[in-house]
Amino acid sequence: ATLARDSFAAAAGREETEAALEQMERGLMGAGPGDMIVTPREIDGLIQDSAGMIAMGINRALQPEMSDSEILAMMD
Repeated sequence: ATLARDSFAAAAGREETEAALEQMERGLMGAGPGDMIVTPREIDGLIQDSAGMIAMGINRALQPEMSDSEILAMMD
């Protein structure tokens, strides 16, 4: 709702009255969040790092005789 409120005020080119902005916010909040999800900018890196840790853990559990360097070479 905050993003929409700020966008609406910027698109209008002038400050809207507080009552109009509050009415718009109530209408948006009643509709639910929809399909929009806000994520941190570095989400791709965080997911890639997490996937690497999970993969390494699975590989270590399933291949205990392999060294870390062998597992990393296999994952590349």
